[in-house]
Amino acid sequence: MRLTTCILTLCAFLSVLGQDPYYIAINKSKGLPSNAVYDMYQDTKGFFWFATDEGLCRYDGKNFKSFISPVVTSRSGTNIHEDRYGRIWYTNFDNHVYYIENGEIKSIDQNKTPGNFYKYHLLSNCLFLLQERGVDIYDLSSLNLVKTIEFENIRSTSGDNTGFYVLDDYNDIYRIDTTLRPVRISRTKEMLIASNNGSIFFGNKGQSNASFEECTKKRDIIAWNFNYPEFISNIVFADDQMWVCTKNGVYRKSPNAETGYEQFFKGRYVSFVLEDKDHNIWISTVNEGVLFIPNFHNRFYTFENFTPQIIRIYNNDIYLSGKNNSIQKLDVDQVELSQVYDGKNSHEITCFEMDTLSGHLLVCSDMLHNIFKGSSIMDCNLPVKAVTRVDRSYYAYAASGSCGLHKIDVNAPPSAWDKIYTSHQKANPTSFEISKLLPDVRGKSTVYDPWNQKIYYASNKGLFVASFHGVEEMHYKGNTIQARKMIWYNGSLIILQNSGILLGIDKNKNATEHPLFIGNELIAVNRVIRREQWLFMITNGRGVYVYDLDSKKPSIQLIDEIDRNEDISDIAIWKDKYVLTFSGGIMFMDIHNLKSRKNAPSFVINEITVNDMVLDTIKLSNLSPEQNNVSINYSILSYNTNLGYPLYYRINGGQWKLSYPDSRQLDLISLNPDEYVVDFRLGHTGDKPDKSVKFTIHHPLWELNWTWIAILAFTIGVLLLYMRWRIDRIKNKKT
Repeated sequence: MRLTTCILTLCAFLSVLGQDPYYIAINKSKGLPSNAVYDMYQDTKGFFWFATDEGLCRYDGKNFKSFISPVVTSRSGTNIHEDRYGRIWYTNFDNHVYYIENGEIKSIDQNKTPGNFYKYHLLSNCLFLLQERGVDIYDLSSLNLVKTIEFENIRSTSGDNTGFYVLDDYNDIYRIDTTLRPVRISRTKEMLIASNNGSIFFGNKGQSNASFEECTKKRDIIAWNFNYPEFISNIVFADDQMWVCTKNGVYRKSPNAETGYEQFFKGRYVSFVLEDKDHNIWISTVNEGVLFIPNFHNRFYTFENFTPQIIRIYNNDIYLSGKNNSIQKLDVDQVELSQVYDGKNSHEITCFEMDTLSGHLLVCSDMLHNIFKGSSIMDCNLPVKAVTRVDRSYYAYAASGSCGLHKIDVNAPPSAWDKIYTSHQKANPTSFEISKLLPDVRGKSTVYDPWNQKIYYASNKGLFVASFHGVEEMHYKGNTIQARKMIWYNGSLIILQNSGILLGIDKNKNATEHPLFIGNELIAVNRVIRREQWLFMITNGRGVYVYDLDSKKPSIQLIDEIDRNEDISDIAIWKDKYVLTFSGGIMFMDIHNLKSRKNAPSFVINEITVNDMVLDTIKLSNLSPEQNNVSINYSILSYNTNLGYPLYYRINGGQWKLSYPDSRQLDLISLNPDEYVVDFRLGHTGDKPDKSVKFTIHHPLWELNWTWIAILAFTIGVLLLYMRWRIDRIKNKKT
């Protein structure tokens, strides 16, 4: 029976606050210097660079490092690039260009800069930089000015992998490439906005009528109909698509698409879009920091005054319980919630189920509510945690205070459970149609095994099984089983123990523990959820793992898609999508578009300090005995934060040791004189190091053999000289 025919849907609708791709916010609360971000860049090592209101900073997925110097005229800037020598360049809004070398901000000698802001450009070994009289071209290897191309007035500039583009006051567009000769390629009365692979884009960036055109390499003009009243802040090409950044979100259009744009993150002032090496999308904003999007196919919905928790799918309809003791039906097409149950109190719904046999909705909160056509027909005044149907006469329940059977209808047909129900009800009489098979316990979970006609109860006093003949406790290796959750599937019982380790009991009553390992690391499971044949294992900070109960093989690991800090409430499967609820809202993950991460995190050594002084690797081979405090600062470049890649280190070929997860520095204090090799390895397996640091601390002179040989030789020499002097003196006396 369809749920919509069984319960009365209230005509109350909740509006959607957002339906954008799921993102992880990187902002001041995470350590970003400012929420105003104007540009982003990923360098060849894998570091991310952000140009913010508070200057340039570098990000490794965990820590930020800001670069500030008195040579900088103002901190706000943009236009980050890396040259062929590994230096990071950017410009502030005063048109002063700076670069990072050996961890320091440095400047170059510039001619007088123009009053308006213009972007510089790096191409091969050339730096193109505007000044009042035109374009200065620098040689990047020497940083010397090699040529100036004069223009009377420049209106705007842009650059790509083919050249540097200049629009002058005569409406002519010139391209300057590595030949250092300007070539006129087009004319326009509009502004030059962007360039990409030899095509240039020019148009009106105004708020009332934004539009632009493309001039291709073949000089063909293509009109891009951007009929939205937005001020265009940037045009970016990422993920093989065009992105139009505006003050009111970002618009995406594939270059191959004929019409229309998709708008995302409405209300946010978007400045830039970037696709990283792992094909994640990053969106910088001028008001809310950076939005990191692991998978653009994943849609995320938030609702006004409703925080979804439990998901149930009935007849392809999605039902959600909220913290406000209500149940809502989600219309995915209209992205709208309609209320189907209101508990009218503040008690949290611990579970709800649709009883397909009776057409009743069972709601567990402060009590067990049995709802039919919108009205409560039978309430059981127990704080029920879990409930499941046994037969036409009974539900099994687990509640705070007892576990047992709840009789659905006193006029129900006879049941094989009548005997045990009656006997325990007489022993523990109540005013409700319940029988406490386990009184005075804190029930946690219950499941029914229809194959063997048994009911399992998990409680604070252990795991119990009820049959027609009575109730007995189950043990594993002679010990009480402390369980949080149980699942029955195809003759097997799956038990989540308090230890976070799964215990499986198969149809032959063989019990086996199934710990979850990532490499050699034991991962505790916090919650388990079964949907069809899929077992979802939710961990604390290590993502969600999916296990195929039919094939008995791990299927897919959902760790690239979710922030490890998200507290996942529930998971369901709906139309080839995983549906997840957590504190922020509800997320739809397309199963067929889930990403598998191919690139492991990178390990990068940032600097090595000896006695708190930074040294280069050349000087490490010649350390004095006093230089015996060595610190190795490093980064683990990982932006998908759930990935389990621990760092191990060893010294001089010894045993691998696990570094502290939150540490990014290895301190070696009071080392003895010796030759040292410190190896680092990411991941649990293998013996080959990813990086090694070698240094030598020399012995003091008095510990060296040649020192004592020299002292002995010197002493013998002095004695010989003395003896010779004495002999000569004696001879002189005799004469």
